[in-house]
Amino acid sequence: LLKTLNDQQTASHHVGLKQVEEQEVYPTSFGQRRIWLACQNEHFTQAFHTERCYLSSGPLCIDSFKRAVNMLVLRHESLRTTFKQHKNDIYLKIHAEPGEGIIVIHSATTEENTKELVNKAVYEKFDLEQGPLIRVHVIPQTSGAHVILIVVHHIESDAWSLNNLHVQLNELY
Repeated sequence: LLKTLNDQQTASHHVGLKQVEEQEVYPTSFGQRRIWLACQNEHFTQAFHTERCYLSSGPLCIDSFKRAVNMLVLRHESLRTTFKQHKNDIYLKIHAEPGEGIIVIHSATTEENTKELVNKAVYEKFDLEQGPLIRVHVIPQTSGAHVILIVVHHIESDAWSLNNLHVQLNELY
């Protein structure tokens, strides 16, 4: 009986996902269409920005950090996705490469100026058609620490996923 129950439990946990054929564009989900439409109104677009800010107290190798960010973006297709309207529908396009503008390196600054930079970065508009829809800011502090700000558009990621991305970024770095 125990063997039969274990076999049934094992079998029920192995539901396979079918890989989708590679296409030029893909259909969007209802949630993505809803966010797209809301973002067409200039007043709502920043409401869909999700961000996390971290302080790195030790030295930071910028080249290694850039490589880690690029590896993270290559790992997750959603971070290389843009959205296009065609006729009466919205489609998503997954790009092969991360693209430009994902990593923003700032000049060393004070804590007061950092708050201003963070606020500006969090509210900087994303272009859903051109991308990227993720930005990683590195703001060196005059103290030697670094502020790392990750801003992602909610059409691509949510708060839980952003926390997961942070863990993965740490592992890749």
